[in-house]
Amino acid sequence: MGEPFDNYIQLKAALDILQAPWGYGFGSKRITVSTVGIPERVEQYLREENAGLAVSVHNPFPEERRKIMPSEKKYPLAETLKILKRTPIKKDRKITAEYIMLKDFNDTPAHAAELVRILNGIRIKVNLIPFNSSQESSYQPSAPNTILAFQEYLNGKGLRTTVRKSKGNDINAACGLLSTRTGRNRN
Repeated sequence: MGEPFDNYIQLKAALDILQAPWGYGFGSKRITVSTVGIPERVEQYLREENAGLAVSVHNPFPEERRKIMPSEKKYPLAETLKILKRTPIKKDRKITAEYIMLKDFNDTPAHAAELVRILNGIRIKVNLIPFNSSQESSYQPSAPNTILAFQEYLNGKGLRTTVRKSKGNDINAACGLLSTRTGRNRN
């Protein structure tokens, strides 16, 4: 958990260990670093590393994105997208836009159209992520048919789009849920 580009030196060390023959020996295609999008670090990472990159987008409108991602104020998504547009991306390198689907917040046709607009010119895959709701959150997951319509729209506009299959929800271990378990079953 946390922003990997906040500690870039240690991120590079971890990537070295993961990829080294004396370490885990993973190929760069099997590794993806997920970030909120710190522009200068994204640019450095794209120059220095070959592993995948996932950018947490979650809303194409800056003022709405700021509500769920305070980092938008300091690190506007638009700056990261400029870097992705101007930086040559190797054909076998994976760049992903992560997008958690939130009912009536970022799942409308207007959001889909704006997402297409801001990602235009970037070789990127969009990963739609059904929200795993919890009692601690005021947000609700988008309906499956809404997610499917969103995906079909993006695909129809030329954006390769997938829907993540959530695992672990039945035991409160799905993405985003472990951090919401406060004071329960702790020793």
